[in-house]
Amino acid sequence: MQGRSIAGSILAIIGGALILVQGLIIAYISLTSFNQVLTMLSGSAPPEAIEYWRVAGPLLLIALSIVFGCIFGALVISSGVLALRGRRILPGVMAIVFSILSIFSGGGFLIGLILGVIGGILILVLR
Repeated sequence: MQGRSIAGSILAIIGGALILVQGLIIAYISLTSFNQVLTMLSGSAPPEAIEYWRVAGPLLLIALSIVFGCIFGALVISSGVLALRGRRILPGVMAIVFSILSIFSGGGFLIGLILGVIGGILILVLR
C-alpha cells in the first residue's frame, strides 16, 4: 500500500513539473516571437490596432500561461508533496483537478496532465 502512495506522489510531482515547464516555455515564446507576428500583420491592420496588440498581446499570453501553466503546475507539485507528508484526500483531489485544468495551457505536453491525474488517483485510492 505504501508503495502505491509514494508512486502516486512521485507521478503527481513529475506531472506538475511538466505543466510548470510548459507554462514557462509558453511565456518565453510569447515574449520573443509575438512582435515578429505583428510585424508580418502590419500591412493588413490599422496601425492603432498593431500598437495596441504589440503591448497587450504578449501580456495576455504571459498572464494566461502563468495562471494556467505555472500556478496549476505548482499546485500539482504541492499536492504530491502533501501526499508524501501523509495527507490523502485533499492532495489527491488537488492533483486531479489542477491537472485537468492545465489542459488550457497544453497540459504539460499532455504527458503532465496524464501523470498528474494518474498520480492523484493513486493518492486517493489509499485513503
